[in-house]
Amino acid sequence: MRKANVRKPSRLWIALWLLWSITATAEFRPQAAGSEKTATPPRTVYQVKPEDYQADVPAQPPARMLSQTETEIRWRVEWQSEKTGRGVRLQLAAIRVYATIQTGKSWNSAPNDPRLLMHGQGHLELSEIFAREFELRLREAIHKGSPLTASGSTLGEAESAMHRRLLEKLHEDRYLLEERHREYDKATDHGRSRTTLEQRQATHAERLKELAEKLDPLPKAP
Repeated sequence: MRKANVRKPSRLWIALWLLWSITATAEFRPQAAGSEKTATPPRTVYQVKPEDYQADVPAQPPARMLSQTETEIRWRVEWQSEKTGRGVRLQLAAIRVYATIQTGKSWNSAPNDPRLLMHGQGHLELSEIFAREFELRLREAIHKGSPLTASGSTLGEAESAMHRRLLEKLHEDRYLLEERHREYDKATDHGRSRTTLEQRQATHAERLKELAEKLDPLPKAP
């Protein structure tokens, strides 16, 4: 018998290190991905604040680097479970993906500098765009009848397998995310060009709105 289950699994701290080194005014390194235990936030992008940079500034930071912003891709999932002869099979029924800032691993030597905050915000927005695109692909697969599945001898094993599958799917496009952040740093001169930062902010807002409308369309008038 198949039944719907809303799962709230524990945090899954699986490293998603993007392997490059950047010496700049500000640096971005997406670090991890996992499931979120608390309530899902609304479809908005968090506004980076000075107090979000809680990690200690390194005693000897890389040359010219004034801050480091680390983000994380997180999700909440809903699936259908089905008992099989070998255990349990899960089928992805719904998913919500979003980006957050890792405050405990982000540092800023000038947290009240508007330029550095704007630059960090841009990196968070890029991660949120990537998260929404990832969610859209998975939801389209569900709609087409080819959802992600995972199995295990127990429900716990099946849940772990499902998160591994999600992480594998996320990793398929990680190089795209890396390239977007590299290009953003180059275009904005690592946060030095305020004009370009403002232009990118507008571009990000447009793309985020477009994705939000696809993921959460307004109900049609009767």
